[in-house]
Amino acid sequence: LNVVAYLITVDAVEGELLAKAMNAEGKEIGRAKQILALGKDESKLITFTFGAELELEKVVKYIIDFRKE
Repeated sequence: LNVVAYLITVDAVEGELLAKAMNAEGKEIGRAKQILALGKDESKLITFTFGAELELEKVVKYIIDFRKE
C-alpha cells in the first residue's frame, strides 16, 4: 500500500505532503502524509504508506498536496 513520488525542487521547501487516494466518484478514500524538507535544486523519492483498510481496487488516482509550514 505504498505510493512513491520523485520530487525535484526549484527553490528550498519545508512543509507537509499529503497524498489522497481517490475513487471513481472523486471521493477521497484514503490519505497518507510525509514531512518534506529539501534545499534548492534537490531531489528525493518520497514514499507514502496508506493503511491496510485502503481498498486498492477502488483507487483510480492519487492527488498530492503540499502545505507550507
